[in-house]
Amino acid sequence: MKILRLSVFLVTVIVCPLLVSACEKDQDTYSEVDVAVAVALTLTVSASEHQQEPAQPPSDIPETLLEEALQPISPEECNILASTIGQSLGVVGELSQASIEDPFNQLKGTGCQSQFVVSKADFEHYAIVIQPVMNTLESQGWAEDQLYAASWPGAQLHGFRKNNALCKVGINLFAVDEALCTDSPTADTCCPSLEPAQCQFTVTLVCAQGDFPAPEIPVSQIDPVRIEFTAGGTSTKLSGVLASGSVDHYVLRAEAKQQLKTIIYPPGAVSVAVIGADGTVLKSDLDNTSDWTGVLPASQDYFIDVRSMITSDTEYTLDISIPPLTPVATAGEISGGITYPGEGIPTLHIVAYNIESNLWYYMKSPEN
Repeated sequence: MKILRLSVFLVTVIVCPLLVSACEKDQDTYSEVDVAVAVALTLTVSASEHQQEPAQPPSDIPETLLEEALQPISPEECNILASTIGQSLGVVGELSQASIEDPFNQLKGTGCQSQFVVSKADFEHYAIVIQPVMNTLESQGWAEDQLYAASWPGAQLHGFRKNNALCKVGINLFAVDEALCTDSPTADTCCPSLEPAQCQFTVTLVCAQGDFPAPEIPVSQIDPVRIEFTAGGTSTKLSGVLASGSVDHYVLRAEAKQQLKTIIYPPGAVSVAVIGADGTVLKSDLDNTSDWTGVLPASQDYFIDVRSMITSDTEYTLDISIPPLTPVATAGEISGGITYPGEGIPTLHIVAYNIESNLWYYMKSPEN
């Protein structure tokens, strides 16, 4: 049994060889938190070799006007977040401390930081990377606050609030080798031309607690709005207002081989992502085309994210259309004889029922 000490939080962690079950059950002196962190720390190679600066939006408030009042959340909660997010992403997070700023409340200080690196081959774009992080934070009582949401080329920022604490999540896209992007100024313009394995996302979580005032805006609704077409309809128009860097989430059900078309306005200011429930990315929000058409690969829910791409509030309209599948006609025959309890046979209706629907078909037989 080896003991590893994380000096940054002064927390003792028990590292069990191979499996958690290898730890003897009578070790009551060690908490479940220690074991969970130990499991996360043994999942894969450390991300320390790939540390990137976390995404940070520009601040108009001079640092001298920010009050030094933020402290890291408890080591226990920080360890739980790091281990569960690491397991959801399938990688190991590196724990440390980092500076954090809240320009909206003019606060700054130090937070506990966990950082993860994932390959673009496993997580095709930002929406797929952030989802397991969101799920973990939500399951532990955190709620997204759109006040802290922002995006700019190659990076996104999200904020989550819980009581008197704030977590800021930065996601940065970068090439594994900077030499691959010598002809492109930023990773978001370079990576689309590279193989997915040649680019990575860095996820940086910094959490601090302090004397935060209550949020002035309602916490965003994470659950997507389900799109329902009117009876017999095949299209709909959605509209809304997006703050800088914010996202509206929609979802609809569609069948395999149906054709989905989206048109977003204003072009360039708002981008659309289309992702299947199975994780298939049909359109990335890095693809900022305003008019998109695609054939759906499976019968399932499809998530449609509308994201602001500019630094000011913008109104948008989104047209969505899904024409019905064209039925394939098939021919067949029904043959047989008719008997009737009498000397002659009157005109009769011969009826065929479709046992998989309520449809039925008939013809009239001639007399006799």
